[in-house]
Amino acid sequence: MAGRSIKGQLAFVSTGLLSILNLLATIGGIAGIVIICALEHAPSSIGWLLIVVGGFTVASGLVGIFTSNRRGCFTWQAVLLMFALVGLILASLVIFFKPTLVLQRMNLKISESSARKIMKFQAAIFFIVFCIDVMVLILGTCVNCCDLVDYYEDLELANRKRADLGSTQVESGRRSSKKEDTKASQLAQKMKDKYGKWTSDGESNTNRRATLG
Repeated sequence: MAGRSIKGQLAFVSTGLLSILNLLATIGGIAGIVIICALEHAPSSIGWLLIVVGGFTVASGLVGIFTSNRRGCFTWQAVLLMFALVGLILASLVIFFKPTLVLQRMNLKISESSARKIMKFQAAIFFIVFCIDVMVLILGTCVNCCDLVDYYEDLELANRKRADLGSTQVESGRRSSKKEDTKASQLAQKMKDKYGKWTSDGESNTNRRATLG
């Protein structure tokens, strides 16, 4: 019991931390997409690349949020995470070290000096999200390899068994009560047929005697 409770606590803490990290990564990816849409009149080629990076980040974060308690779904999240990680680190490095080249290939709505500051802010966001996704990948791998997710799967299975047992008990109670009602009605019908016949015979004899008298 003690080992089971410790495993349950580890599962609760790890999956909760994963959900928080995935939520932060999702917010960071959405912020990156919004910044590109705010900077450009229409997304350029490099703008589309940054939007795709943000899209992979958002997708991996959402998959992690909604499937943190499912073992089989982590494979899909890991694939999305790998694409997101490569895109995030490359985007942040290019923006940090070659901001002029990036800005020249963008259809900017604002001045280049203001856009440079915003792009550096976006590069910082991408780098932070990259670090978050690295933690998600490491922690998610540990959780799935250490079978902590099985705690929730076992818990769900136990709850389903309890629900099935409860429904079975209710159904058996209904069947037994229905059988009792059927037996009672059959017994009542037999008694009615038996004593009702005697009553009718008695009334017939009485009527005959009254007629003869």
